[in-house]
Amino acid sequence: DSDTALYNQIDGAAPKYIDRGWVGSVYASYQQGANTVQVAVHDMGSSANAQELYTFDLPISSAQIGNLPNAVVDLGLPNAYVAEAYAGSYCIEVSIDDRSDPALDAVQKFVLATLNHCE
Repeated sequence: DSDTALYNQIDGAAPKYIDRGWVGSVYASYQQGANTVQVAVHDMGSSANAQELYTFDLPISSAQIGNLPNAVVDLGLPNAYVAEAYAGSYCIEVSIDDRSDPALDAVQKFVLATLNHCE
């Protein structure tokens, strides 16, 4: 919940969040077999700030998760999946260093489960 802590956590990408009203973040890692799913939830202070962060750098090669207009997964990375979503004042980022179908399914499920807790 401090700018310094955010800089330490994400190594150089902090201005993207701070410039859009960042209040605080929570990070977690979940082991899935040999892979680790990384989850970050950022409190952006308002729904407008959360939506602005979400749209700031949407991936070019993305697909919606389910029928949700506020959740996408990046399909353009060679060795990973990264999903982004927002709900209320929160932005959610989920990643896994694997390009298998089970990895894609896991990332999408984590996003959906996290969205359910943020709304």
